[in-house]
Amino acid sequence: MNLDPICPRCFKADETIEHILFQCIHAKEVWELSNIPIHLLLPATFTSEQFIAMLLDSIYDSDIPSITKQLPFWILWHIWKSRNNFTFNSIQDKPITVRAKGDVADWNNHNSQTNYHQTQSSHNSNQKWNRPTTTSLKCNYDAAYDHITSKAKAGWILCDKNGISNGWGAMALGITTSPLEAEAKALLTALQQRWIRGIN
Repeated sequence: MNLDPICPRCFKADETIEHILFQCIHAKEVWELSNIPIHLLLPATFTSEQFIAMLLDSIYDSDIPSITKQLPFWILWHIWKSRNNFTFNSIQDKPITVRAKGDVADWNNHNSQTNYHQTQSSHNSNQKWNRPTTTSLKCNYDAAYDHITSKAKAGWILCDKNGISNGWGAMALGITTSPLEAEAKALLTALQQRWIRGIN
């Protein structure tokens, strides 16, 4: 294929991965605005693979703040997206560094919420199941909420005092605005299934 290897942004070098992510004038400007000393982290003899390996190793360094460890990954991603936007759509993206820092904050906020719900779920799973009375059935239900797609699912089960199931099932709940709404929809689903079975 007869392709022009020159960088379409600076026209000063071949468009290698190292050039796109670190050496192009556009990439250097992004790294300078991030306050990450890329010239110290990435000597001229380093490859992009070595740089990413170094970033992954830094994850285990407790002396480096979490945000500082995460920001380079988001910057790399935004530089690549910006390159594609420029090449294929003729769009000049700015300011990438600000968006990358915002993504780090969103990522950490999402993970803190996920960890909270996982902790709550783990705490609840350690609770002992209480048997219903002799003449009753017990219905347990739960919801699963996806923070990325905002979709939820529900699961339910009916059991007697011996733990023998009288029915169970699961269903998609569609778009839901929060984990709390997902739990409410799961409860409604469980009630509807009880009504369908004629259980008072």
